[in-house]
Amino acid sequence: MERLLASTPTDFEAEVIVGRLADEDIAAEIRGGLMTRGGYVQGGRDVFVAEEDLERARAVLSAAQGIGEDELAELSEEAGREQPD
Repeated sequence: MERLLASTPTDFEAEVIVGRLADEDIAAEIRGGLMTRGGYVQGGRDVFVAEEDLERARAVLSAAQGIGEDELAELSEEAGREQPD
């Protein structure tokens, strides 16, 4: 069974969380939001993990609270490169 780990206002923030979890070998899934005609996701996004990974995932997020501006800028650049044309 999957459990809600976090809710974010943007797709980018949800992707950052999923990336952090993947670095720790924790599988996560993003759900929610509405697809617009242009193919963009609008609205809040929810990040789910397996119930058995929930506590470890919470610990990863807790440790990630201190993300620096340089790392955030790097993640933003990476996300921009991954966007389809």
